[in-house]
Amino acid sequence: MANLLQKVIQYYHHVNYELMDPRSVDVFYVRSPLPWMVLVGVYIYGVTALGPKLMRNRKAFKVEGIIRIYNITQIIVNVYMFKLALNVVTNKEFNWKCMPLRFDTGEYSMEILHGCYWFFWLKVYDLMDTVFFILRKKNSQVTFLHVYHHALMVFASWMSLKYLPGGNPILLGFVNVFVHAVMYTYYLLTSIDPKYKKLIWWKKHLTQLQMAQFMLIAIHSSQILFRKYCGYPKFFAFVLVLQNLFIFSLFCNFYWKTYCMKKKS
Repeated sequence: MANLLQKVIQYYHHVNYELMDPRSVDVFYVRSPLPWMVLVGVYIYGVTALGPKLMRNRKAFKVEGIIRIYNITQIIVNVYMFKLALNVVTNKEFNWKCMPLRFDTGEYSMEILHGCYWFFWLKVYDLMDTVFFILRKKNSQVTFLHVYHHALMVFASWMSLKYLPGGNPILLGFVNVFVHAVMYTYYLLTSIDPKYKKLIWWKKHLTQLQMAQFMLIAIHSSQILFRKYCGYPKFFAFVLVLQNLFIFSLFCNFYWKTYCMKKKS
């Protein structure tokens, strides 16, 4: 039993410390997975069970002003992140077809690591979306797709920052922050004036844009599987393909129920 415990500890140390990118050792709250396991666990329990229970006999909070500030900060940060990502993908060192991981401390590699760092914290900040739904008693919007996607992005961006900063998934961050900048612009407009909610065509195309994002990432990641060597682990590329196809299928289901079925009825 003692030997088994020792092996488990050694394996944990190997995976958690020896395999991580040495440049991320001193990055705030990156070394240990515990804070993010707790955060995601609390998030899932809070928005699916505890939050709705606490709000059951309460009136919905009026948080429109806070939401506007939240949307504005999301737009600013996502535009800033898009600018960072644009600098990375337009650099002559960037390879659109096969971008290997870089672990050196050169200026370009550190710029990529810097982008991964801010992208991770942005995904943590995104969790507030669901909190606002709960406070406003919009429980119908706290779907499996919504919760799964938000929780997954926190863990995926943390693992990327810790073990695999950059590489081919840079395109994921580049496209994601662009889509989110457009998305939160729409949310800001609807929070300022309810008449913008009638722009159903914009909301519909926004969903289409999100679906296109997941399919693009799946296709782009799949090419790694067929290359002899790309400098990015094929296993993680395979996971990226599966996850993006899965989320794409969830969005397709949402799109069909929201726009196609309602149109028929």
